[in-house]
Amino acid sequence: MADDPTPPPLSDTGPGPRPAGAQGDVLAAIFDASPTATLVFERGGRVVCANRAALALTGYSAEGLAARALSDLAAPDDPRLAALMGRSDQGEPFAGELVLLDAGGHPVPVAVQVAPLAAGAQPPRFVATLTDVGDRRAAERRHRAQAAHHALVARLSERALGGAPLDALLREASEALVSALGVAAVAVWQHEPEAPALELRALCGLSPPSVQTAAASQGASFPGHVLARERALVVPDFRSETRFTLDPFHQESGVVSGAGAPIPGGPAPAGVLAAYAHGHRGFTVPDMHLLRATASLLGTLLRRDRDERARAALEARIQRSERLELVGRMASGFAHDFNNLLAVVLTTTRVVLSELAPGDPLREDIGEIEEAARRAAALTGDLLLLGRGDPGSPRIVRVGDVIAGLGRILERAVGEGVSLSLDVGAEPWPVRIDPGRLEQVVMNLVVNARDALRPTGGHIAVRVEGRADERAGDAFAVVLSVEDDGPGIPEAVRERLFEPFFTTKAPGEGSGLGLATVHSIVSSAGGDVRALARPEGGTRMEVSLPATEDLEAWEDSGPPTRPAPAVGGETVLVVDDEPMVRRAVRRMLRRHGYDVVEAADGLQALAQLEAETPVIALVLSDVSMPALGGRELARRVAEAGAGPPVVLMSAFEPATDGGSGDAPALLRKPFTEDALREVLRQHLDRDPPPGG
Repeated sequence: MADDPTPPPLSDTGPGPRPAGAQGDVLAAIFDASPTATLVFERGGRVVCANRAALALTGYSAEGLAARALSDLAAPDDPRLAALMGRSDQGEPFAGELVLLDAGGHPVPVAVQVAPLAAGAQPPRFVATLTDVGDRRAAERRHRAQAAHHALVARLSERALGGAPLDALLREASEALVSALGVAAVAVWQHEPEAPALELRALCGLSPPSVQTAAASQGASFPGHVLARERALVVPDFRSETRFTLDPFHQESGVVSGAGAPIPGGPAPAGVLAAYAHGHRGFTVPDMHLLRATASLLGTLLRRDRDERARAALEARIQRSERLELVGRMASGFAHDFNNLLAVVLTTTRVVLSELAPGDPLREDIGEIEEAARRAAALTGDLLLLGRGDPGSPRIVRVGDVIAGLGRILERAVGEGVSLSLDVGAEPWPVRIDPGRLEQVVMNLVVNARDALRPTGGHIAVRVEGRADERAGDAFAVVLSVEDDGPGIPEAVRERLFEPFFTTKAPGEGSGLGLATVHSIVSSAGGDVRALARPEGGTRMEVSLPATEDLEAWEDSGPPTRPAPAVGGETVLVVDDEPMVRRAVRRMLRRHGYDVVEAADGLQALAQLEAETPVIALVLSDVSMPALGGRELARRVAEAGAGPPVVLMSAFEPATDGGSGDAPALLRKPFTEDALREVLRQHLDRDPPPGG
């Protein structure tokens, strides 16, 4: 601003000739009132006079301006002043641009037009008109910036459509912004919904020591604050900020000012795009437009990348599911032969154990073989459950009894460094569930707790208790809980814990099916399972199973009240295409007084039944055989009328008692000697043999 806002008339702004009379006064008034900044200077550049507009443009008073030359007004590093003075000295006009310095030392870009005031005047004088072009220049800069911004967005969009990798695009965007904004650095901070901090995905311009592990906390850091506000933010000086703290990345980089814009990501931002400057840099409206436009483009790229990763994960799950289905089909294919072999092993070990003296040292070894064979049979059942959805054979059982039978196996499963306690004595009611499936539930929960305790170890407690069922006021439930004192599970993870294929383990260490299988088994039994945080730390997995209301059936079916099967004396036709199985079954039956006739398939069995002797009391047949299978054999025997009962054997299908309808009973291979004796007596005592 001028020292005196009302400059004196032209005659007072400096020495020099002035037209005389009234005409001179009019010309002086016109000169002074002109809106165009105008000044008169002599050769050498000394200012003779200036009008009000020139005083306002330069900020000088009339006296202050008259004491200066053009060289005092021009920016010292502007080479165009010499050209102006040279043309003036030659008496030639000049048109161009200069940068003047106003009274406060601020640059003022002007367009200058210079012409001799009067030809032949002595001393020579020149008139110069000055037009402020700062606004025009600012508009041009804005236009150039917008053009550069549009070019940047277009280039990145083209690269993205061309399939460039995300990391390369983020790096290119950062580099382009550093150049376009003229800042020290640009960083891309990515936010994943379940992550505790923002991850530094791209950085251009700085390399602080912490860059290799750089992360910004949500809310407490500069990018975290931008993320939480979901609005762009300009920070004039990080050192005086109280809204957030500076993490090691910002402290080590030495940046002073910055600006950040949230990266759109759908319901919540996908991250933050931040620009940093070493000095006090002002971020203009065009700067922020560029930052937000680039952030919007990066949001599209990050969303696309997230969608592609989700699609890839889904495809991987589908492929995994297809592989599991293939495993199930393969299991169905080899389970028949494999379970036949296991049946032979189990039968032989039972026979050997029965013939060994109570104190024989071989009993322990044979017992281990028997237990291994049973576990192998259970694993085959797991494959069938996974591949075919085998529902198992629900029975009325006590949960505590099943867990007690798993004691040694559970101790081996938890391994060293983890202690295990079983409290299964407070269970007042039985439940209805497949015992094998219940074993799988317990094993999965204990193994999951064991993994949560790695590598430091800890304690796992398994408990069974009875409670009122929370889902029904007048019902009761048996609650199985597996607790660990590990680090616990975050709430966001607990909510997804039972989703198929969801896992927090490293790739290759978990399928994400264990707890999903637990949920499926428990749900099919009418119960539920949930994950709870323990107040003292750790996790409590709680399975609730409805107590069975058929207590009389439980008591009637319990081992203490069931009489031992009677000794046989009837003739049993054993039908199986596997000679080893026929021999094993024959050995079991003959040990209990039965006579045995063998057939390799259904056609041979029909021929045996048509013979008059011996009289067949019961047919024990495999389901899957060449020529004629077991089900077709059973149908033909039933159609013939007055035939013997048929009991089927299968490695695939769940056991049934055949007590309803016309369906024959079915024994699941491999079966125990007691199970075989029991099902035979049930049918022989209910359906006496023909002629018996």
